[in-house]
Amino acid sequence: MDKFGLIGRTLKHSFSKYIHEGFFDDSYNLFELEPNELSNFISKREFQGVNVTIPYKQDVISMLDYVDENAKEINAVNTIVNRNGMLSGYNTDYLGLLDLIKVNEIEIENKNVLLLGNGGTSNTARYVLKLLKAKSVTVVSRNNASGTISFEEANTKSDTEVIVNTTPVGMYPNNEGRIICLDNYPKLEAVVDVIYNPLRTMLCIDAKNKGVKYAGGLYMLVSQAIYARELFHDIEVDKKVIKDVFKSIKSEEDIEKELDIEEKEIEKYKNGITAFISYSSSIFSSITDFV
Repeated sequence: MDKFGLIGRTLKHSFSKYIHEGFFDDSYNLFELEPNELSNFISKREFQGVNVTIPYKQDVISMLDYVDENAKEINAVNTIVNRNGMLSGYNTDYLGLLDLIKVNEIEIENKNVLLLGNGGTSNTARYVLKLLKAKSVTVVSRNNASGTISFEEANTKSDTEVIVNTTPVGMYPNNEGRIICLDNYPKLEAVVDVIYNPLRTMLCIDAKNKGVKYAGGLYMLVSQAIYARELFHDIEVDKKVIKDVFKSIKSEEDIEKELDIEEKEIEKYKNGITAFISYSSSIFSSITDFV
């Protein structure tokens, strides 16, 4: 039985295997599932714990025996634990996003927030923004879902102070993707992009070039992974490990120096995953000392 892993539809972009296998001796596998394979995988219960990513964070809820109250309110599960055949669902993404926002000292309270995307991760972001007392949260989607606005309408939201991207636009291998133009937001103070591969998306690069505070999703990924592992093993991990692992993977200075990120040389940035994998193999052997 494969004890731990990640389920999703396309996982070639994922760093999760490298992070999880660095913390523990357990193997961590990537399970790419088509929609018609999801129910069968869950019902077999041939795992001790799995993380869940796009596009199944909402689909798995009905397949579980128990769903944590936070996950219920968010309506998204990213962590499933098998305890003696009983499947319990949790959401550690919201804890990771909280950590990401706090460690980057991004102010949310009383701010007008533009939230890009309307999927499972968007639900997580809405929950976090509510906890952090945002003044307003305007959700932007392409599918005209109830309670959302279009991207065309989003361009008129000139009072936006914080933008949070939960869409996959700009994710490896389509690194050049830009979902929105920051020129439309003269009051913009911060950008949060939950994408972690590439380590700095074009949206974050645009924010950097404008002198706007920004945060990519790698810290959130590391943080939620630590919280998920606590659930998998029923242990408590020193939260200092989150910063230690994040810094070990790459510091911001290392990224800029090694990948030489400049607008005119953006092609080089496509290969960020290769640099990450190569570097991670040399540092993960020491991470277990923190747990």
